[in-house]
Amino acid sequence: MKDGDFVLLKAPQIIIARKLRRGAAFVENETYLNADIFTKQFYKPAIEILDPCLNGIIFEQEYHPKNDRFPPAKLAQDLDEFFSKIPKDTRFVAI
Repeated sequence: MKDGDFVLLKAPQIIIARKLRRGAAFVENETYLNADIFTKQFYKPAIEILDPCLNGIIFEQEYHPKNDRFPPAKLAQDLDEFFSKIPKDTRFVAI
């Protein structure tokens, strides 16, 4: 990379998705919003490798069909808990 280049990373689906595709089906993700796994296996290595040029980490929630959605208050509570346990960083972007 050249001076002035920046990188945006997308947080892995294994952390941010409630369900994962396994073959033709979607199954519950046992590592959904696992702050420890996010920090140790994604965030710390990303910082070690890319810190000078890391401009953001994107947390994208997958689409949920209407009959499979959490109530908004539950989702907000889960996300608040997750973000309270991971390192504080102004480069986080939730969409």
